Amino acid sequence: MTATEKWLLDSIMDHGIITKETWVTPPLRRKWTANEMSSAMWSLTRRKIVVARPLHHGKTYFALSASTVHKLGLPENKGKELAESAKLRVYAQLLFFTAYDKTAKRLRRDELAVRIAEPTHGLPQGFYARARKKNFLGFTRVDTHLSTLPMRSAQTLRHDVFRFVSLPSVRERIKNKTFEFTWITATHTRADAVMRIFRGYDRIGKAPIRVIVMNELVPLVCSVQFADSLPFNPVET
Repeated sequence: MTATEKWLLDSIMDHGIITKETWVTPPLRRKWTANEMSSAMWSLTRRKIVVARPLHHGKTYFALSASTVHKLGLPENKGKELAESAKLRVYAQLLFFTAYDKTAKRLRRDELAVRIAEPTHGLPQGFYARARKKNFLGFTRVDTHLSTLPMRSAQTLRHDVFRFVSLPSVRERIKNKTFEFTWITATHTRADAVMRIFRGYDRIGKAPIRVIVMNELVPLVCSVQFADSLPFNPVET
């Protein structure tokens, strides 16, 4: 396997999926041209190590194939196609870590357990650290309720804050301003509506929330709304 192919596979292992934009605008350490990256991805898909699946409107995402997942001993659902709502969440986090905040480093569960000195069972995925900031901890929440009233998203965010402030290490970080909530949504209108409700909550509404609006998510909103109207959806992962 070439170094280019390994970089692509490592990226998929880190983020669950990648898109062409991931390697067109990569971290500064990347050594290869866009054409070299595309050739490497073509080789991975031809050998069925990676599969290409539809993201939205002709855009493609790349993920591990079912056979690769099996060979690596990963959970079986890692090789299944993402449901529309899962696409929204996974794609938003991919954009966050590769384009919107390149200083953020996604934390695995074992890494998170060390940082908070507590079991991570039941905690959602989406925690991250920052290089050169030893005690810093952050959490991303993607607004997957885009087809519902803003109240539902505000309540989800409120639940996150309540859950995290119950952890002593997180509560201490909030006090020391070394913990960051990052909430991601698709439009400024949605962001304003949700945050207006959230800020109205007693005490919790004062929590520091960084809001990121990703217009790239807008095409996926229509896909999620359409999928929600169907009698069944693909398996969530």
